[in-house]
Amino acid sequence: MSSKGSDSTPMNVWCPIIPVENMREFSRQEKGLRKITDAYYDWCAAMRPKPLVGTTVGVLLDRIRMLMINMGIAVGQNRELAEAVQKIVSEKLRTGAVQIVSMMPTESSEKKAIKKTLALFFARVKFTRDIDPAEEIRTSMPDPASLISQQETNPQVDLMELRRSITKRSLEESANVVKRLYVRLLSPDPWGDE
Repeated sequence: MSSKGSDSTPMNVWCPIIPVENMREFSRQEKGLRKITDAYYDWCAAMRPKPLVGTTVGVLLDRIRMLMINMGIAVGQNRELAEAVQKIVSEKLRTGAVQIVSMMPTESSEKKAIKKTLALFFARVKFTRDIDPAEEIRTSMPDPASLISQQETNPQVDLMELRRSITKRSLEESANVVKRLYVRLLSPDPWGDE
């Protein structure tokens, strides 16, 4: 695809995994972008038939990590390009996740705790690393006693049980958030209509 405008850089290669606003950074990387595009399309072809129903957040994050690995392998001789593209994709995913979390309801104190936990989790998640989502969510969780107003009215609330409950619900909700990002990655224009 070639496009020329008064203030735009000619793009002889279209790479759908890179947002349009970042394409200018890669104007001299046509060969590498072609390889990354091929790796992205191969990943899409491999992932589309895989089930989403019942898939955990860990599995979904692993699938996204495989995309990052495949892009790195595709341009193995150009580490700078691989890391630059991985950084941009990770930032877009992180921003998208935080945006989805920001729209979550907070009508109960438990939902507020879950929302805050997920906001912290997604603000620092590394899409290029193999992580244990449950452990990362536990470390992202603020002190439940400070978030749950029931604690003030009911001193019988078991904080350990509350923590387990928030962790479990946060894992479930994080899977829903990552599913939305994952489906978006599988679409023909992952960053369109944001």
